[in-house]
Amino acid sequence: MFNSIPYLESLSAYLPKRSKNSSWLRQKHIWFPSLLRKTGGRALKILEIDIYGYGKFENKTFTLDPGSINIFLGHNEAGKSTIQSFIGSMLFGFPAKNSAEKRYEPKQGGKYGGALVIQHEKIGRVRIERIAGKASGDVTVYYEDGSKGSEEDVRKLLAGVDKQRFKAIYSFDVHGLQGVHHVNSESIGRFLFLSSMFGSDAVFKLQSMLEREREQIFKPSGKKPPLNAALQKLKETNGALSEAKKVSSQYGNLLNTRKILEDQHTAISTRESKLGENRRTLERLLSIQPLAREEQYCLSAIDQTESPVSFPQDGLIRMERILNELKPLKSQLSAVQKQEAVLQEELEELQYRPEVLEKEEVVKALTQSFSLYVANLDEHSRQAAEAKGIQDAVLQQLSEHFPALSPKKLLEMDTSYPAREKAKNTADEFQQMLQEKRYLDEQFERSREALEEREGKVKDYEDQLLSPEKRQEMKTQLKKLESINTHALQAEYEENEHMLSALKADREKSVKKARTVNGLMILGGMIGSILFLLWDQYIPAAALLISLLLASFVINQLIKKENPYYDMLKKKQEALKNTFMLHPGEQSGTEKLQELESLLWKDEQMNQLLGIEKSACNQAEKTYERILKKYEEWEQAQFQEEEKAEKVKAELYLPADFPAGSIGDAFDLIAKLKEQVLFLKSKKETILSLQQQIDKYEKEVSVLAGELGLKTINTEAALQEVQGLVEYQKKQKQQRGHIQERLNECKEDIQKLSERICSLEEDMDTLYTAADAEGEEQFRARAEQHAKRKELQQRLEWIQQQLSQKGVQQEEKQLSSSMVHIEETLKDTEEELLSTRREAQSLTRELAAASHTIKELEKSGTYSEWMHQAELEREEAKELARKWAVKTLAGDLLHSAISYNRNVRLPSLIARAENYFLELTGGEYTALYLPEEEDTFLVERRDNLRFFPNELSQATSEQLYVSLRLALAAALQDSSNIPLLIDDSFVHFDRGRSGKMAVILEEISKEHQVIFFTCHESQADRFKSGRRIFMENTAVSST
Repeated sequence: MFNSIPYLESLSAYLPKRSKNSSWLRQKHIWFPSLLRKTGGRALKILEIDIYGYGKFENKTFTLDPGSINIFLGHNEAGKSTIQSFIGSMLFGFPAKNSAEKRYEPKQGGKYGGALVIQHEKIGRVRIERIAGKASGDVTVYYEDGSKGSEEDVRKLLAGVDKQRFKAIYSFDVHGLQGVHHVNSESIGRFLFLSSMFGSDAVFKLQSMLEREREQIFKPSGKKPPLNAALQKLKETNGALSEAKKVSSQYGNLLNTRKILEDQHTAISTRESKLGENRRTLERLLSIQPLAREEQYCLSAIDQTESPVSFPQDGLIRMERILNELKPLKSQLSAVQKQEAVLQEELEELQYRPEVLEKEEVVKALTQSFSLYVANLDEHSRQAAEAKGIQDAVLQQLSEHFPALSPKKLLEMDTSYPAREKAKNTADEFQQMLQEKRYLDEQFERSREALEEREGKVKDYEDQLLSPEKRQEMKTQLKKLESINTHALQAEYEENEHMLSALKADREKSVKKARTVNGLMILGGMIGSILFLLWDQYIPAAALLISLLLASFVINQLIKKENPYYDMLKKKQEALKNTFMLHPGEQSGTEKLQELESLLWKDEQMNQLLGIEKSACNQAEKTYERILKKYEEWEQAQFQEEEKAEKVKAELYLPADFPAGSIGDAFDLIAKLKEQVLFLKSKKETILSLQQQIDKYEKEVSVLAGELGLKTINTEAALQEVQGLVEYQKKQKQQRGHIQERLNECKEDIQKLSERICSLEEDMDTLYTAADAEGEEQFRARAEQHAKRKELQQRLEWIQQQLSQKGVQQEEKQLSSSMVHIEETLKDTEEELLSTRREAQSLTRELAAASHTIKELEKSGTYSEWMHQAELEREEAKELARKWAVKTLAGDLLHSAISYNRNVRLPSLIARAENYFLELTGGEYTALYLPEEEDTFLVERRDNLRFFPNELSQATSEQLYVSLRLALAAALQDSSNIPLLIDDSFVHFDRGRSGKMAVILEEISKEHQVIFFTCHESQADRFKSGRRIFMENTAVSST
């Protein structure tokens, strides 16, 4: 709930006179006569802030400048709010522990409190020290003479200003300004109106709260409020009571008496009302009397002021503007004319050849083509070197390998794909024939050797054979021995066993050797076949493969075939074994028998081998004859291939002894040489084209240099000279253009300045003519007279506007200005009003006595019960009415304070706020008005449009609020000149208005100390003077 008591106490200070009801208001703690005491002017300025321990600060001292603005600059949490709270705590005491306000007790312990050193206008230098103790702290005041004081001395030093009034008037921050926009648009004007009188929105909140609480008790058209319900119930009870009153005649007489008394009381009340109306009329006349008299003074002064017949609007300002502009224009004209002459000389000294620049595009083209020219030179050299290398290589190849060929014949030769295939096939076929011959030679040699080997073996076997007679004889002897001696058979058996072992070993060796030969033959045949296939000799490869297969098959058959001698000997051994079984014990003739058997076996073995060798010899003879036949066939084919090769060699200009197998390689070399010759021809064409381009470029450069009068040494040097000449002429042209452009600008400036000077001189003559003046001195005199008269007219207009807004009629103005003793008449009216009120009190006592008698009569029977019920309900209604009256009276007191300030204090305050607002908005808003019977303001813009505060922007509303607060502080300067504490309140102001705000505060700080807190360095920089205190390191600088 909003606490209204402190603000009612503050309001009482602004009431015109102590109310008659102050006795019961004092009982309700609303009336404080001590606040009504007026104190003399007391300028109080803080010299030093000495902090023992408060918030984040410990043992810190800040020195302030009493004659200028003091700026505390620091980032967030640097301690600006702590310093502001410390000043309030030193002057008015520490906040209570259960208060919502911060106490800023040191977190790490230590001494709590500090001191302020102040300079009082009458007393001098005073030190106020407050440390922890009782709730608000123990305070000690130290004077310069060594004496000490207490809390009462602090209150005297502050001239009765308490903490609420200090915060309401002398201390405000950005939250106070932003509070303007927490009020709805309909109430913002009343908010600013009340703030202008009491410094904060507290009165606005109090007025709204009283209205709300009063309506909670009673509403004229309501049913639910308690007083409305109690009155309705009392009305019903009084109806029942009226019926009971009829039983008593005395009661009726008393009622008549009371009615008469009530009528008299009503008449007295009417007279009292009229006297009150007269008093208000006199108060109104008294309030408008200064304005009415000042209006008469202005009218009289205007009549006495001599004014020219006609004077131009803002004539003096216009003349000063013309003079201020005319003098520099003439100086500027002289300077431009001198500059024109200098530029004309520079233009004539320039050497400029336009024909050179006409060739600029040609030079650009040649310059762009220069890299191509260099590239053509390099390419020409490279191509010539390559062509020479190719030509030398071709001629060398032709002389070494093809003496009969020339490059011309080489180009005429057919090197197409069919010709290439023909030469390659001829060479391949010739190589194949040679390969076949080598193969036939090898076969012939092998077959011959094989035949000779077979024939030798046959001869050896025939020499080893027994003659037929010898063989028959040995057989006969063997038969005899076999029939005679078993020992011989045994011996023969053993010998046969030995021979079988030897034959078996020989057979194994022969088989192994045959298989080795067979493997080598197969391997050689495969290698030969692969070579034939690589040489595309498919027929020889197939023949060789078939021959190898046949040979391998024959060898395998020979390996598989059993030796007949070995079989015969084995059979004989079986027979001897059987014989030994028949004659086991016989041993005579064994050796002879064995010998005969061995000889016969060997002879038989040799006979079998002879048969085998003869068969092999026959096979070798057949192979030999077949190879001879192949020789004949090869010779026929070779003859044909040689004729074919000779024809191809003739086509390729090859010598007769050139190897036919190399025809394909020769053809490839000829084709390659032909390609090189063709490539050489292309190279020569390219070289010719490059030479033509080079000659053309050099000719163009030479011709251009000749046209420009340059001597050419070589193409590159000539091009560089041409480029340098063009660039020089371009610079000359550019310089000429700049000079010409500046010269044209000078001429235009001369023309413009001359025209402007003539125009200004014509304007000056026009002003002199309009003011009927012959010169500047006479014009200034007439301007002074006109300004004085205009100032009086403006003052008169403002006064008439104020009177018009108050609704003052002409009769009221005349009456107010003519009445001399309005105050005495007002005093007489108030005394008569007091007498009337005393008479009304006497009638009230008589009415109370009659009512008491009626009550006595009402104590009996039903009438008494109804009367008791009505009395109870009446008391309940009176209690509610008393509460409602308290709220209503408090609202009336508040309204009286507002009315008094509106009529007496507010006009001068509005004038001061108007000056601040005019300066702060840069003349955008020129006047501030107070509409009659409306708790709001009107502001007038320079275009004469008027706005209510709720129609202004946020920043402009805040600027109006600041203007009113500063005006209120200045208005109270005579009674209590306490330093202003401002905490970063102008963040919504633009750059221009922030600068103007700084100028206003600097002006105020000359008479009224200002302490400004901000975290924005840009805000601090807007102050041109003052003492700057940096919060981070407590550094101090003065500007």
